[in-house]
Amino acid sequence: MFNYKKKNLILLYMWNLIEDLKYGKLREKMVIKYLNENIKDKFKLYENEKQQVDFRNKEIIGELKSRTIPYEKHNETFFGYNKIKYLKSLENDNRKWNFYFLFTNGLFMWEYNEKEYKIKDFVHKEKGLIDQVYVPIKYLKCINKNMSSNKIYL
Repeated sequence: MFNYKKKNLILLYMWNLIEDLKYGKLREKMVIKYLNENIKDKFKLYENEKQQVDFRNKEIIGELKSRTIPYEKHNETFFGYNKIKYLKSLENDNRKWNFYFLFTNGLFMWEYNEKEYKIKDFVHKEKGLIDQVYVPIKYLKCINKNMSSNKIYL
């Protein structure tokens, strides 16, 4: 009986993970559509699902983190250090690294700056102890205060 319950818990958790991925993908499309409205060099999603970042054009590599909280809820926001580790591994790539954060009360952006973040340990539900990048929200620039992670505009 214990194994049966354990199996159900795992299936339930996997369902939540799948829903989280769907949640993020919908918001990626929405944010890319918005970002592409006034630029010639359009952003494109990476087609490889295992890619460490979400989208790019000739000038920028972008990552979107969708949040279910307002911008000012915490003093800092975070994402996996694997993103920066991957970007640092790209040799001869001079594109800027922009990290976008879609909160319930706006779309914000942080352009990578080594002096503006800290790496801290984080216990991830699936991966255990991992390194996370923590960026104080004072370094995030508001791009659109009317966008919300609670609404889809496609």
